[in-house]
Amino acid sequence: MFPSVCNDGMPRGSSQTDLSDYMAEIDAAIEDLKEERLEKIKIYREIEMRIRCMKDEDEQEVLRMRYIKGMKWEGVAEKMKYSYRGVLKIHGRALENFEIK
Repeated sequence: MFPSVCNDGMPRGSSQTDLSDYMAEIDAAIEDLKEERLEKIKIYREIEMRIRCMKDEDEQEVLRMRYIKGMKWEGVAEKMKYSYRGVLKIHGRALENFEIK
């Protein structure tokens, strides 16, 4: 006469919620990320174009390694076979020659 009680911890139909709000939030977040990524690509291309226009290849390489590849100063110096101070001097010259619009 009494209904059996099943207490197995599994969710049942009465506790289900509507997932459409959750999916809308996920879609909005994905769109935001796509826009951010597109903006970063545009900035990267602009920086790369300006670096290519520079005349000194060492200045180009220092800027590329530091700001495009994200290398530390010590790594840049080692890779270019310059002293730490030498790389910083090149960087200083590069910034003087780098056009900021």
